Amino acid sequence: MGESYLALYRKYRPKKFFDVIGQENITKTLINQIKLNRISHAYLFCGTRGTGKTSVAKIFAMALNCFENKNNGLGEPCLNCQSCQDILNKKDMNVIEIDAASNNGVDNIREIRDEVKYPPVNAKYKIYIVDEVHMLSSGAFNALLKTLEEPPEHVIFILATTEPQKIPVTIISRCQKFDFKRIEKEKMFEALKKYMMLERINIDDEALNYIIYLSDGAMRDALSLLDQVIAFYFGDEINLTKVMEITGTMDDNFCCEFLNCFFDRNINKILDMINRVVFDGKEISQFVYNLILFLRESVILNKYGGENKVLNLWESRLNSLKKCQLSFDVQMLLIEMFLRLHSSLKYAVDGKVLFETECMKFFFDVNNNNIKQKFSNEIKDETEERSVDNKKAVESKIDNNSSEENKIKMIWNEMCQKADGLIKEILLDTKIKKIEDSIIFVQAANESKKKLLDERKNEIKKLLTEINNNGIDIDKFDISFIYYEKADNIDSKNIFDQEDFRGLIKKINMDVKIED
Repeated sequence: MGESYLALYRKYRPKKFFDVIGQENITKTLINQIKLNRISHAYLFCGTRGTGKTSVAKIFAMALNCFENKNNGLGEPCLNCQSCQDILNKKDMNVIEIDAASNNGVDNIREIRDEVKYPPVNAKYKIYIVDEVHMLSSGAFNALLKTLEEPPEHVIFILATTEPQKIPVTIISRCQKFDFKRIEKEKMFEALKKYMMLERINIDDEALNYIIYLSDGAMRDALSLLDQVIAFYFGDEINLTKVMEITGTMDDNFCCEFLNCFFDRNINKILDMINRVVFDGKEISQFVYNLILFLRESVILNKYGGENKVLNLWESRLNSLKKCQLSFDVQMLLIEMFLRLHSSLKYAVDGKVLFETECMKFFFDVNNNNIKQKFSNEIKDETEERSVDNKKAVESKIDNNSSEENKIKMIWNEMCQKADGLIKEILLDTKIKKIEDSIIFVQAANESKKKLLDERKNEIKKLLTEINNNGIDIDKFDISFIYYEKADNIDSKNIFDQEDFRGLIKKINMDVKIED
């Protein structure tokens, strides 16, 4: 029987701190703690999926119990001693891995509390690695609290989570917290290129860049996508088109052509292209998300001269973005429409019908039509009468009138996409209604979501500040969350108007006397 295949993300999982990609500040700190013997009793590793939290936890556990480290004070595990080999082969009794998603009850934590009093077997530390710790119940967190605060000297807890906001502050305050960042494009490209050479896979740079783009800074996602593509095109040269076929994403030229239909106001072609997306077996929600990203990058590239690090572009995508004919304001309106659509598609009975409906509403909505007409006609008329220089002056005039407001809206939309967990779900249903007197008025989807947003206002302001890359002094703005029913747009009327009241009373079969 042949040797079983090992997935790429498992095969190239780092075994030493040196092999960890993109988390140098964290690995250096942990190595120094080992060398100086300044080991804490509890650690909290936070970050998005696929950034190395569990891998670093295992390396740290190996280094702490490594026999060579015990003798020589090295920071890295040797990988050769009995302790390192047992951990690599998942045979070590002193390193206990717990999945909090399936072991999240009080009883599971009580078992740990009963076990920690027993010393490790032929090792310095007994180490508990608790993955997805945010999944623990409130009762389990309370049961863990005292043990986490004052564990025996031979016990170390390493907690890993993708959603630190769900962890009680009392737990976080008892841990050393490390934030794992998304891996930079250049570092991922260098690593993936090396892995593909070792695997003897012929893949071009454009295809690799696209896989990195889809993975959004997560190495595990990138390697999983590569595994899928290699399996289908094994032995062939892999290019960008083949990657797009496997991942179910639409070609950039297709996205550009679809968006230019809004410029031409060609609703028939839009409906035809939506049909093509469906019949090609593509996911509607994935296509809408691709359009959002395309528009976002087009806005940054054309209006704000975004650098390559911000946009993460490759040559063919750059050429497609330059072909987009939409004005800045129409692009912003479309981004808002597609964001609402992407959120609604999760609950739609028929995603195709919803997509078509939203596109038709966009065309025939009077407000949106007036806005498009205003901006497109003004530039067109000025162009016919003046030179190219005067045209630029008109465009500049339009942009300057609402430049700050539009920049804030763009930062808000980007923040909604980059948020995590429950807060992301709530933010995707919000919309900036107006900006007035240094207050950003944000409309929530309903009253309950408004209350949740009010509770997390400081967290949202912090996220907004972190995302800000447009030179806006975002700290001078306050945020006010609002919610109102559609009925509040109806002209207010005195419901106790005497004539109306008499008319209503006639419908009731009783004698009623109204005194003035």
